[in-house]
Amino acid sequence: MIFENSVFTMNYSQPEEYRFSLDSVAAPKVIADRMKNRQVCGESFQVMDICAGCGVMGMELSFFLPQIQNIHFVEVQEVYRSHFEENLKTLKDTLKKTQNRTDLNGDFHLMNYESLIGHPQWRESMDLILANPPYFHPSQGKLSPSEFKNRCRFFIDSSFEKLIEAILFVLKPGGEAYILIRDLQDHSMDFIRELEKLIAGQAQSEIVADIRGTHLVRIQKLSL
Repeated sequence: MIFENSVFTMNYSQPEEYRFSLDSVAAPKVIADRMKNRQVCGESFQVMDICAGCGVMGMELSFFLPQIQNIHFVEVQEVYRSHFEENLKTLKDTLKKTQNRTDLNGDFHLMNYESLIGHPQWRESMDLILANPPYFHPSQGKLSPSEFKNRCRFFIDSSFEKLIEAILFVLKPGGEAYILIRDLQDHSMDFIRELEKLIAGQAQSEIVADIRGTHLVRIQKLSL
C-alpha cells in the first residue's frame, strides 16, 4: 500500500457535504515518482485532470512535477468551481514561496467528460491524464437523497465506457493516463477486464500501484 510517501497536501477548500478521498492525495506522488526522469517540457506538455472536483489530483501533481505548467481540470458539477478557484490561488502562492514558481496555468472546464469526445479542440491534445472517477454504477449501492453525493460516487452523468473513450480521444499517441479503479468483483463488476476490452488495439494498460485498496492503472495510447 502506497501512501506514506505523500508529503505535500494543502488544506484544500472542498464542499462539506462530500470530502475527497485520500486516494486523490496519494496517487499524484506515485505518478510523479514514475515520471521524474521523463521528458516533461514546460508549455508544450499538457495535463488534464478528469472528474477533477476541487482540483486535488492535478494540484498535488503540479507540486511534485515543477516542469508542468498547464493543467486542464474537467468537472461536471458547478459547486466545485469556487473551491477550485480558492485552491488554485493557494497553490500558486505556495509554489511562489517554496519553489519560486509563477508559471502554473490551471483552467476549470465545467463539462461532462463525455463532451470531450469528437470535439476538435481536445483531439489528441493531452500528454498526461489523471482521473479519480466514481467507483460505482447506480445499481451497485444505495443512492443518497443528495444528488451531489450520488454524482460523486456513482456513474450518473455518463459511464465508465465513455470515460475510457474520452481518455483515448484526448490522449496524444504515446501519451499516458493514470486512473484510480476500485476492485468491485464482489459486485460482479471487473473494471480492469472491462478496461482491457475497451482499449484493445488502441492502448496498453498495467496496474502500477495499490493505493489504500484501489488500483492505480496506467494506460498508454499506442503510437500508430
